[in-house]
Amino acid sequence: RPNHCVAQQITTPSSETALLSPLLFLSKVTMGVFKFSKEATTHLFKYIRVFQIQFNPFDGRSGSAKELLRQVKAERFKKSNPKLDIKADVTGTPNPPHVTVNFVDGSERIFDSSEYEARELLHEVYMHAENINIQFEIDGKSIDDM
Repeated sequence: RPNHCVAQQITTPSSETALLSPLLFLSKVTMGVFKFSKEATTHLFKYIRVFQIQFNPFDGRSGSAKELLRQVKAERFKKSNPKLDIKADVTGTPNPPHVTVNFVDGSERIFDSSEYEARELLHEVYMHAENINIQFEIDGKSIDDM
């Protein structure tokens, strides 16, 4: 297991300061935005308990929700986190599509997915999972023990 004990402090493009572990640096920076590596995203999916995606398939605003559902069903995520619960709620209502993500630490993120592209939404999820990863390392915990 790589040593992730030393965290680095950086400034994100939105001028917010974030604490990021070296796991992030298995990734690369593209046009000022971090792109997580395949290995890093597979690891970070272990911190997710539930991915709930609600959308109307006939609504033009649900494109990112449908793409997100396709991406999170990847086999590598299932292998990495067999307990991951992916719920697709296909509705016939005119409500905007939304995504709810529950994490192992009890935190929850809710997104109006019509406001995001799928990659932006996943990036937000990865950043939150990375913060949990850092906290686990600070506390001496391991996600593999849960």
